[in-house]
Amino acid sequence: MILDWKPLEWSDKRFFDKLVMDNPTGVSELLFGNLYIWAKFRPVMFSEWDGGVLLKTEYSAEKRFFPPLGVKDIPSAYEACFSYAGETGWPMLVKRAPKEHADILDGYGYKAEPDRDNFDYIYRVEDLAYLKGRHYDGKRGFIRKFMSKYDFSFRPYEASDFEDCLNLCRKWIERKGTADPAFEQEYHAVRELLRKFGEMEFDSGVLFVEGKMVAFSVGERITPDTCVIHFEKADTSYDGSYQAINFLFARDVMLGKYEYVNREQDMGIAGLRKAKMSYLPVKLIEKYKITR
Repeated sequence: MILDWKPLEWSDKRFFDKLVMDNPTGVSELLFGNLYIWAKFRPVMFSEWDGGVLLKTEYSAEKRFFPPLGVKDIPSAYEACFSYAGETGWPMLVKRAPKEHADILDGYGYKAEPDRDNFDYIYRVEDLAYLKGRHYDGKRGFIRKFMSKYDFSFRPYEASDFEDCLNLCRKWIERKGTADPAFEQEYHAVRELLRKFGEMEFDSGVLFVEGKMVAFSVGERITPDTCVIHFEKADTSYDGSYQAINFLFARDVMLGKYEYVNREQDMGIAGLRKAKMSYLPVKLIEKYKITR
């Protein structure tokens, strides 16, 4: 099967933004912002098909497809991907497929396996902005401690914050104490996001203590009522910094603008899963591996 594959470029942003808004799946990886900022390490190629696009990518030497986006006929789009794979030797593997695709493909000869480590966590913005109830006692305690202990300020990101954000990311990596290449890739993705900040419709918040940046958060609209958090980093030498940036971003940036927030996946990291579950998600966006 002949498909006209093109590399994802900045000039494709408007086209992809419309596809995502017109065909909301909630899958964070399909947002143009995510596709673009990670493209250095996860290059994306797309082919226009049936009113939408087919997507293929490579990451850590693994070739795979992303789920088709915006197509009218889901089974035919998957057939196009797998026919191309059969002719070229590309693996017959689609990752991050939404549950709707898995359901539609049932009976067409595909295998759908839940990818729990990559389910996206969805929360009500009001829950994170008010933290009502006994379950959130610990969160409120950390926030009260932060606010009483430090002379802090919170505002949207500005271009002059660029280097401070990168320095905070570098400090975050150093605190990890390991040379995991994924951390360096994330650093470069943050830099690419901030480099394009003025050209994208991002939501942002930066937290300072006595004029020093101690945390930042950046998000973007993924569906009409939902914001996805691309990055949230904090200096943990300041007690309660993560709880504070989470709370302030929800209260001062998202409240009244969005109903939900997508805080992406836990990647199978036990501590991260525990932290995400502790904020009581209202649902998880299920994602699947599709093979044949």
